[in-house]
Parts: sequence; structure tokens; C-alpha cells
Amino acid sequence: MRKVLFLLAAAAAVPLTASAAQDDRKIVVVAKPISVAAWSTMIGKRINAHLVYPTPPSNELRATGVSSVAFQCSEDGRPAGVALLRKSGSRALDGAALRAVSEVRTLHPLPEGVHGSRKFRANIIFASDRAGQMRLAREVASEMAATRVAEPGGVPILLAVAAAAPIAR
Repeated sequence: MRKVLFLLAAAAAVPLTASAAQDDRKIVVVAKPISVAAWSTMIGKRINAHLVYPTPPSNELRATGVSSVAFQCSEDGRPAGVALLRKSGSRALDGAALRAVSEVRTLHPLPEGVHGSRKFRANIIFASDRAGQMRLAREVASEMAATRVAEPGGVPILLAVAAAAPIAR
């Protein structure tokens, strides 16, 4: 009988010892680093989710243009220092662009090797049709190419976001 009790006590002690050892272990999850291109696409989608193309008064045409918004990443991941770099020519469009960037909940995870103090620039295109969107996109691309030549190494990470006008039915 004593042998049986001893074996039961020993068997009961084994799981306790094993679970105590497991409590000391830590699980570390390491995320795969994100590329600048993948990050730009991800953040562009987040900005676009908050982007509202302003509706003009009924007697006016829908405004078009490009608003460029600069920002950085705060410690908690929210956009910080949000500022207008390029005016579209419409206060309503510029306001919509600033709001869309400001409303992004997080810019995390940042791309590998990029710190929150790095400057980012979102070029937000407002166009009423596809042809206008393509024309403005070419214009922005041309300006950005000139900026890269003029300021090597000092160019912010760029994002392109296009606001689509609602299609009339």
C-alpha cells in the first residue's frame, strides 16, 4: 500500500514541477520586417479609409488637385506633426487630406530601419475621373523625381493616395 501511495505522490508532483518550469519560459514573437513599399501600401489604405472627397455646393463643379501632407510617427504610432506641404487650391480638399492623415490610428509597424523621427509625405490626389487622376499622378511623379535629385538622402518616404469621386448614376 505504501508503494502505491508513494507512486501516486510522485506522479502528482511531476505535473506541478513541469508547470512551474513552464512559467519561467517566455514566448517571444518576432514579426517579419515590413518593406518600405509594403508599408507605404498599407498606410495608403489606412489614409484612404478616412478620406472623404468633399461634396461641393450643387451649383459648383467638384474641385480637383493634389494635397501633400507631411507627418511623422509618434511614440504611440499615431501621426504627429501633420502639416500641409502642398496646397491643392481648395481649402476643402486640403482639409480632407489633413483629416484623413490625422485620423489614422497607427503607423506601426514601421519599415525595417525606419524610425518615428523620419518624415513621411502623403500625396493625396483628388480627381473626378480616371483621366484626371492619371494626369495628376504623372504630375506628382515628375515633381518627386525632381525632388530626389535636388535633395538626395533628404527625401521623405512617399505615399500616394487617390480619392475617388462618387460615380453619378
